[in-house]
Amino acid sequence: MSASNDDPTPPVTPPTLPQNDGLVERAEREAELALAREAYEYAPNASVPMPMAASKTALFALTETIPWFEGWLLNQGKCVADLTAWKLKTKTQPTMPDLAAYADVFVTYDTPEIVTMWQDDRIFAAQRLAGLNPTSLVAVTTDGAGPTLATLGQRFGPALTDATLVPFFGAGATLERVVADGRLFVSDYAALGDITADADAPGWQAGQKLVAPIALFARTGDGASLDPVAIALGQDRTYFARDERTAAGDERWAMAKVFVQSADYNYNQLINHLAFTHLLEESICLAMHRRLSHQHPLYRLLVNHFTALLEINQIGVLTLISKTGIISQILEGGLGGSLDLIRNAYANWTFDALDFPAQIASRGTNDAATLPYYPFRDDGMLVWNLLGNYLDDYLALYYTSDDDVARDYELAGFAGQLAGTIDAGVGRVPGFPSTIETLDQLRETIRRIVWMAGPQHAAVNYPQIDFSTFVPNMSGATFAPPADASVDATGLLAFLAPKTITEAQVHTSYALAGYQYDRLLDYTLCPADGSQALVTKYFGLLNTSIAPTIVQRNVERAATPGLLAYPYLLPANIPNSTSV
Repeated sequence: MSASNDDPTPPVTPPTLPQNDGLVERAEREAELALAREAYEYAPNASVPMPMAASKTALFALTETIPWFEGWLLNQGKCVADLTAWKLKTKTQPTMPDLAAYADVFVTYDTPEIVTMWQDDRIFAAQRLAGLNPTSLVAVTTDGAGPTLATLGQRFGPALTDATLVPFFGAGATLERVVADGRLFVSDYAALGDITADADAPGWQAGQKLVAPIALFARTGDGASLDPVAIALGQDRTYFARDERTAAGDERWAMAKVFVQSADYNYNQLINHLAFTHLLEESICLAMHRRLSHQHPLYRLLVNHFTALLEINQIGVLTLISKTGIISQILEGGLGGSLDLIRNAYANWTFDALDFPAQIASRGTNDAATLPYYPFRDDGMLVWNLLGNYLDDYLALYYTSDDDVARDYELAGFAGQLAGTIDAGVGRVPGFPSTIETLDQLRETIRRIVWMAGPQHAAVNYPQIDFSTFVPNMSGATFAPPADASVDATGLLAFLAPKTITEAQVHTSYALAGYQYDRLLDYTLCPADGSQALVTKYFGLLNTSIAPTIVQRNVERAATPGLLAYPYLLPANIPNSTSV
């Protein structure tokens, strides 16, 4: 193992709780934290709603993560080399001549499997459960706990009737019966309809309210796969998977899927990925530096899960969140519309949303009887449970009782910073507990943070290479309005990103997902107090217990038509921190 945190040398002295130190040691800790609050300042006018660091803070930390920076630069060079080779190869083609031409971008990189599968309806459905965004699917319910038949009526309009289900469930099928059986699910991107794209945004929707697709899926038999049933791009534009026009070569259904995939890409990149890993973690990382001394056991732990975060976020501010940045170049809303989407989502978010099992349950997707195939849920629970056991054991090294937690005044400062009860509310994260007084509460709070920084970010970042580098599967914007007349295969090109924007999207995908700095729980703690032995033990369990289980699951998934393997929560593929 190697030390891969912000400390230049491995910790030798065991950490201590502040209330257990003597007067001199307490004074030293206070002096250290006073200096830290000067160095780790908040940006006065951040363009996003989350508390962000002043730019000097990231530069201050950069000198301590040189190995990370070298690896990051090497990956950037690989991206440029591949795209340069592609541009030379296709320099006589100013436009994309056909759908297959989008696969020509893989010159030095391996061609992802989605190139041969993207038009398969069940693979389209499987991407809701094992793709770039595995958090959009919601069960349709009868009791109002989720979307109901009334919701479907509002979103799909009168075109959605009992007859819609007959090709899937046979004669006599009704919406009410299928919903009661727990067999209908939706992915609803209604949030996109609340924003207006910038006037200079890419795509045909520039200056307009964005189309907000909703897709309906059904589990039709005893198998694990889902079938897409219908897609609405507004009440007057509903498209059906099994339609007589499909056999006649009309590609309007394929076109509707392009709109869903574009919406999915936008929502994942801006909300699940940028907002609720990168930006949210920065808030917590700042509070850690400002309120927990280097001698605190939580600092010693969490610093490993914030490696290079401030640095990559500062790079992101410069290359993503600017008028000429990647968001402006490839995403449907442009910069202003995209930031509005983030603000809207954050206004309705609380810290409780980071509870992984609760998040799965809140969408009605926790029951394996009704949804047997959900790799993000099933593989994620293995990692989530192990992290809980690890943190139980780690915290027990330092906290002997709930009273120790309640008397930890540095922890109180950390919670107060994030709850907004100190510093005039600067640094507030909605829903963060204002006090942490029990070991159980502390474990769950820290588990959410570690989960977000490592596994959750891995799940919404690394699949980009497999799903968004091939633009016909996932275009960052759409470039023609939904068609009312017939669309042929060549006509699908009109809806997809042109060559210059394809270059930007492919570069972004590899730049963000082509580099992994470290591995979950592979870091150095203190040999003297048992924490090093503990992290070594759980790193071993990840790789000797959890990894073989997921490997076997993926063998079975890959062998089943209509399903996708899911390597993104294999322990070897999960970093400690959001470092890309």
